[in-house]
Amino acid sequence: MKVDEDVARFSLLRLISIHLYQVGFTHVESKSLLEDIEGLVSGLLDGLAHLTYAMAQHTKRSKPNVRDMIAACSDQGIEIQHLLRIISLELPHTSDLNFQLPLAPSTIPTDPTQAFLKSDPELGEENLQQIDALTSLIKKLKKSSDCESVGGLPHLPHLPAKHSWKNTAV
Repeated sequence: MKVDEDVARFSLLRLISIHLYQVGFTHVESKSLLEDIEGLVSGLLDGLAHLTYAMAQHTKRSKPNVRDMIAACSDQGIEIQHLLRIISLELPHTSDLNFQLPLAPSTIPTDPTQAFLKSDPELGEENLQQIDALTSLIKKLKKSSDCESVGGLPHLPHLPAKHSWKNTAV
């Protein structure tokens, strides 16, 4: 799953805020201070990721594993015991903290003229029934065809009927 950059940035800011709250900070004077800390932590994580991939490439592997991450952390002076201690800390209950989640952009395209157009008053009950009958007929025809789609991909042509190639002698 690919994470959007804004969501990753918000998550990092939230983690920083939670840890600052645990230490005893209740508020900040300027949001730029949190953004500065976020930039430092982001740079550290990016550096660790690049170093981890470099460690994997040195051993002629395309994907890093846990040992590469441990080697990258020890190369940067980060001890595993310190990371285990941080993981074992209990976070405050999230209902105690007030965060506003960023809204993800809608992936469903919307028609910009939809608000300007009124609904079509000419469509009556009979027309709606005819449209429903046609759509159900189209669905039945698609389901009952003797052809089989390749890998479920609709843009590829259908395979011929199974009896023409499954039991054909070579």
